Amino acid sequence: MRRPRCDGDLKNVSHPCKLVLVVEDDEDLLDSIAEFLALEDVEPIRARTGVEALQALERGPLPDVILLDLGMPGVPGTELLERLRKDAAWRSIPVAVMSGFARDHFRYLPAADDFLEKPFDLERLNAALSKLCRRRNGKPLAR
Repeated sequence: MRRPRCDGDLKNVSHPCKLVLVVEDDEDLLDSIAEFLALEDVEPIRARTGVEALQALERGPLPDVILLDLGMPGVPGTELLERLRKDAAWRSIPVAVMSGFARDHFRYLPAADDFLEKPFDLERLNAALSKLCRRRNGKPLAR
């Protein structure tokens, strides 16, 4: 898996996110996303598995957004997403799904709020965060 690349100037892009849960089993990609978030003054919560993600959510505080890899060992991202949407405390947290498969492959995944096809650039990641954090903060999500 390649690291996300930054193809644009992100200095003029802002979002109200303060805390993002990143669920990704690829260590390099997890580190890249966490580094980017830290540079954007966003605190990353790292989870390498679905179990770690559930533990982080139970421990709190709740994130503004969840970035969720679908292809993970153990508890797959699809199962984790279902659990998120069934739990009253978690269902309102926006989720951006990250996958190496084309978006069309997941057209039956209506529980996700956004889709990031890997590899994605940091400009696309920032745009998704901006959209989803506005939703989390009470503004409507423009799909």
